[in-house]
Amino acid sequence: MQEKRYYGRGKLLITGEYAVLDGALALAIPTIQGQSLHLQSGTSDHIVWKSQVKGEASPWFEAQFDLEGHLLESNDIVVGERLEQLLGAARELNPVFLEEKQPLQIEALLEFPRQWGLGSSSTLLHLLAQWAGVDPYELMYKSFGKSGSGYDLACAGAEKALLYGLENGPKQEDVDLPWTFSQQLLWVYREVKQDSRSAIEQYRKRTANFSKQELEDFLEQISALSLACSQATELSSFEQLLSKHEELLGAILGMPPVQDSHFSDYTQGVIKSLGAWGGDFILATAQDPAKASLYFKEKGYNTLLTTEQLLYPSL
Repeated sequence: MQEKRYYGRGKLLITGEYAVLDGALALAIPTIQGQSLHLQSGTSDHIVWKSQVKGEASPWFEAQFDLEGHLLESNDIVVGERLEQLLGAARELNPVFLEEKQPLQIEALLEFPRQWGLGSSSTLLHLLAQWAGVDPYELMYKSFGKSGSGYDLACAGAEKALLYGLENGPKQEDVDLPWTFSQQLLWVYREVKQDSRSAIEQYRKRTANFSKQELEDFLEQISALSLACSQATELSSFEQLLSKHEELLGAILGMPPVQDSHFSDYTQGVIKSLGAWGGDFILATAQDPAKASLYFKEKGYNTLLTTEQLLYPSL
């Protein structure tokens, strides 16, 4: 077969976490780091799969499938069966996928640590959809149901920031962020991985008793904040928007914002949770980025990225 390469970008959800599930607009940004899929002809009568993290000495996942995508052996049976399910779902959506029954050597290369939560699963879905010639959202629905919003899939194929919403299906609008203050933003990994599914369940419980009007009012406020954040040109106004978003969502979730609960002595600016509250990355604004970096390092947070190192395209 002809050698093939596919690529998908990671994701960061700046605003609209949880609320995007109910139709609110969310602001999301693709990351420089993503995942690639490299396919070439195999030397055995199987599909041989390896998944590796860039910079690591050995693959974290290895498996062999028959030529129709059925799992034969793997070093991680749970991951292997999940991949088998994805390949099967892709074949259901496109019956000619894998029809040629060719031996393949496949390498998935992840450009960020798996625990960072930047989209190892969503980029894989995007890559498989490209390879199989199917709609990535349909592949997601068939494989995982409709519990997620799909903003991460939108980021995987995006070339710039986007406003994302669910209105009779996924809708996205590319935006050019006018963030002249981008050098005063720090992206901090908290060394904690949050289970987004359990976090979503908590959100669902909290909003179950809302009246229709209460929910609509909440979603409208989040949408307005997402739009305003995408148009912010000054750090002070951006900080006010982030604080309002944290306050609003904290009241809905019954949880204190992360700055109140973990960084109450931070004086350089505003801190906002990104994605599911309680884990992965936070965004910190900083009047003095050098002092802010020292603050986080003294607290034991050593993975600090600048906007230039993380966001795509660079601002």
